[in-house]
Amino acid sequence: MDSILSLGYWGLFFCGLLAGSIIPMNAEAPLAAAIAMGWPSWGCLFFAWIGNLIGATSNYFIGLIASPEWIEKHARINKKKMEKAQRFMQGKGIWLAGLNFLPSVGNALIICLGMSRAPFWKIFFILAIGIFVRFVVWMWLTQGMISVVS
Repeated sequence: MDSILSLGYWGLFFCGLLAGSIIPMNAEAPLAAAIAMGWPSWGCLFFAWIGNLIGATSNYFIGLIASPEWIEKHARINKKKMEKAQRFMQGKGIWLAGLNFLPSVGNALIICLGMSRAPFWKIFFILAIGIFVRFVVWMWLTQGMISVVS
């Protein structure tokens, strides 16, 4: 964690980017650590948010251009998980993009939206709002915990 945070805001951006993509990583822990270290909360949130948004958007493009076989092999999202995500999406459509943080099916949801050729800008907007709200809540929880401990 120290080596990532030694990169400053770019470390938060990079963590957010990886966490939003198919690479398993956590964006919330580095965000909380940076805030706990006294970094400006909104600056931390901004860089983590932008990185996570770009990473999550990459999942959409994976679904748009990759074959199901490639997705299963390289994104490590098996057919069962993709089918679960597709069943979960039925009737709910693009609004599920805001749930990309769900541990079991989050990436699969966004990949499925890409595969189904959902409108990119709508997905991007919903992702942006969902990720921003999640990080704001996380920031407030972190600040609350710091004030309780202090």
